[in-house]
Amino acid sequence: MSTSPPIAIVGMSSLFAGSHDVLGFWRDIVSATDRLTDVPPHAWLIDDYFDPDQSAPDMTYAKRGGFIDPFPFNPMEFGLPPTTIPATDTAQLMALIAAKRVLEDAGRFGEGVDQSRTSVILGVASTTELVVEMGSRLQHPIWRKALREAGLPESRVQEIIQRIKDHYQPWQESTFPGLLGNVVAGRIANRLNLGGSNFVTDAACASSISALQAGLAELYLGDSDMVLAGGVDALNDIL
Repeated sequence: MSTSPPIAIVGMSSLFAGSHDVLGFWRDIVSATDRLTDVPPHAWLIDDYFDPDQSAPDMTYAKRGGFIDPFPFNPMEFGLPPTTIPATDTAQLMALIAAKRVLEDAGRFGEGVDQSRTSVILGVASTTELVVEMGSRLQHPIWRKALREAGLPESRVQEIIQRIKDHYQPWQESTFPGLLGNVVAGRIANRLNLGGSNFVTDAACASSISALQAGLAELYLGDSDMVLAGGVDALNDIL
C-alpha cells in the first residue's frame, strides 16, 4: 500500500499561440481549432528564408508555425529596470507572467503556504532566441575578413560592420543572465520571492514532463510545500 502523501494541483496558467490563458487553450483543444499560422513579420520574414527546395542550404521549406501574438509586459510590475528588457529573452519575461498568474489562480489554496518552501522547476529548451541574436553580433571578425577579401577599403569595412552591429542589441551587463535558459526559474524565484529549489530540466521534448517529475519528488520527499512546475519555450525561428 502506498504511503506517499496526496498531491493536489491548485493552480494553472498558460501562454500559447492563439490563447493567453488556460481556458482559451482548453477551448482550442475541445473545438479542434488550428492555431498554426503563416510566420508573422515580427518573428522573421518568409521571403528571407523560405525555399520549397528541401535541400537548399541555410533556408527552410516551412513557413507556418504556432506563434504567440505580441502582448504588453510591464517591467515595473516585476521590479525589473526597463533598460534591461532588450537584454532579456522573451522566454524569461513570459515565464514571469505565467508564474504570477498561476499563483493568483491558486488563490486561497495557496494561503498560508511558506514561500521559503515554494520551489520553481521548469522544463526549458537549451537555446533561447537571444542566444542566437547575441551570438550573431559576435561574428564581426568573419564579416571583416569577408569584406577585406572582397577588396573594400578599411574605412568602408568598418562602416559596414558598424551598420550590421546596429541591427542587434548591444551587449550589456544584464545580457548574459538575460539569455540563459537556466536563469528562467531563478528569475521567477527572485522576482516572486520564492525560497525553495529553483532549477530547469532539459529532456528535449519531454522537458516539461521531467520538470513535473522533479517537482513531485520535491513534494513527496517533503523538501517543498508547493512547486511551480511546467515548461517554457519561446524559440520559434528558422533553426
